[in-house]
Amino acid sequence: MTLSESQIDTALSILADFQKGGEEVLLVESNKEGHYKDLDDRRLKVTKDVEAELNKFFSGQLSLSDFKTHVDSINKKNRLWGFRGMSGQMFFNMLYNSSSDKDALKEILIESLKLPPNIEKAKDKINKFVSFVESIKSSQASKMSKPRVKSSLYFLSYFWQIQDNNKFPILYNSIETTLKQLGFLSENGDLADYYENFYYINNELRDKFKEKVGAKVDLWYVEHAIWYYYNEKIVKTDLKEPIKESKVIITKAEKSQTYNNDYLPPILADLSLIAKNDPSVENKYKIKDGKELEYIFEEKVLLVFKYLGFEVTKLGAGHRDPDGIAKNKRDHYAIIYDCKCRKDGFKLLADDERTMIEYIQKHQKRLKDEGIDRINFAIISSNFGDIPESTLKKIERESKINEIVLIRADQLLEMLIFRFIDPSTDYLEKLSYIFQNRGTIDNIREQLSV
Repeated sequence: MTLSESQIDTALSILADFQKGGEEVLLVESNKEGHYKDLDDRRLKVTKDVEAELNKFFSGQLSLSDFKTHVDSINKKNRLWGFRGMSGQMFFNMLYNSSSDKDALKEILIESLKLPPNIEKAKDKINKFVSFVESIKSSQASKMSKPRVKSSLYFLSYFWQIQDNNKFPILYNSIETTLKQLGFLSENGDLADYYENFYYINNELRDKFKEKVGAKVDLWYVEHAIWYYYNEKIVKTDLKEPIKESKVIITKAEKSQTYNNDYLPPILADLSLIAKNDPSVENKYKIKDGKELEYIFEEKVLLVFKYLGFEVTKLGAGHRDPDGIAKNKRDHYAIIYDCKCRKDGFKLLADDERTMIEYIQKHQKRLKDEGIDRINFAIISSNFGDIPESTLKKIERESKINEIVLIRADQLLEMLIFRFIDPSTDYLEKLSYIFQNRGTIDNIREQLSV
């Protein structure tokens, strides 16, 4: 594939913006920006650790289970590739848990994860691996407990790049989304051909960037430049911009951050403020003592779930009921949810435990009768106190729910922003995998970018 002259001009303008921005990238672990070479230096060190585990696995010194655990441990300590997201470790876990023949899984992984010598051999590996994953998807188990087939591209390319960081680009969702929005990349239904196009685009960009920069440019550099464009032009606006009603205020580690409101309905701009009983919204809605703010919060959360694409049933209204149920019937998945406006975050008490179990048991059978295979319970609030995982496991065990998920209002808004950034047909499926996390959900951007 060859880029047109206008596409090359666009790519070079992206490069110029990256250079003007000081060639800085987001360092996920610290949530701060730093020079790309700092990230690359760290990656080079960690690459050796992952490659050592790969070689042990290939040679039979490491079992499949231990290999999966060791890779997870390395990436938990070093958040450098987004492997903790749904297309990385979550995909690996589902692949492992839903495979009835672990020997067959081990065999296909050893064959597929070894570095291919060229793109044609890479396509052969993709086709064979995808066929294996699709065979799992067609089994009788619940769809939402199975790996997402398209995640195969990120998963394989991650391990290939670990073995040679300048041969195969990793297919991140964020890079893919950017290239598609720019008109560089389009899907054709064949994952191997799709990755081949992605491969050639990245290699051509590397060559064009190298001509312009006049220095060593590798695939990581291309990734950083596109990631910079994705963050600055697609997702994020000025971090230092003052608070406006038309902006969404996202709080992470007590740092205020604004997101591109072009993707967000203005009616939802104050959701995070409502969630924490902010006095400004009490005045706006002429509410005293926050007594009715909970109702406004419920109405807006319902609206978010609708915009996300869920079929939503409103409950609550003063009865012994949760606030609503969001259903994804196509994927046989549902979220029973309850909204909690809290200035200092939601803290789980003994009475809350009993109430949750009642909520779940009241609606679980009916949802199962409707063909819903997987049911989660979600609490949505401004933040959360220290809630032990053992307590959540206890509620799950007694109610027979799949997971209890704790979601901040700002995270819900982030999901919506990414929904409009990437209006793909499988977005609800992506969210369904994210909601399978017990307790608080990790960095939404990181998970939806892979």
